[in-house]
Amino acid sequence: MVGAAASDRHERRRCLEQVLAIDATSEMGRKARQMLNRMDTPLTPLEQQEAIVKRAHRLLDQGLAAMADGQADGDEDGATTRERFQAAAACFERALALKPANRGLVAELTRLHTQACQYLGQKTTTPVDLAWRIIQNRERGIACLKACDYEHALQYLNLALQDFPHDEETRRWLAQAEKLRDRFVPPVASRPWLRWDTMQVMVITLPLFVVAAAFVGVFVLM
Repeated sequence: MVGAAASDRHERRRCLEQVLAIDATSEMGRKARQMLNRMDTPLTPLEQQEAIVKRAHRLLDQGLAAMADGQADGDEDGATTRERFQAAAACFERALALKPANRGLVAELTRLHTQACQYLGQKTTTPVDLAWRIIQNRERGIACLKACDYEHALQYLNLALQDFPHDEETRRWLAQAEKLRDRFVPPVASRPWLRWDTMQVMVITLPLFVVAAAFVGVFVLM
């Protein structure tokens, strides 16, 4: 994909240079010069991301069109239908590989890619799917931590670490959740209402002995 993009860029530059060589003073020549200057000017991060999102949307539209054509065929076992779904899955995968910074777009691409792959019976967990799952579990864990729901925070953060054990950010949040859980939620054995020491046993059993002795006394008198 990168090689194809580089080849397209090279061909575009070659065509513009040919226009300049033919007549650099004409209106078309001036436009060619402007386009070459834009190609030589590095894009800002915002412009780069806008270009990525725009290209991802084009791939999304291509994939949707391919899926629509495949569904319209009505032949689930047909080679043509499978080819259309394969083309759709490839479009969604290429769009995800661009890593657009639009989470809604990423979620939609991931859903459609999974749908196309399920039709084809392929493995649906791609590196992008995995990264998205890690981010979701981490963010849910952080949200639970901020809401003082330490047990659920630990569950989500541990799920994120299962997928990415070397993620230092998740490890830091997990350590913070464990620290807060230990501070504000004491272990069961240390909770005072569950400690069965000698005094508590005496306090609980003494009334039972008194009641039992009273019943015995009543029966003896009778």
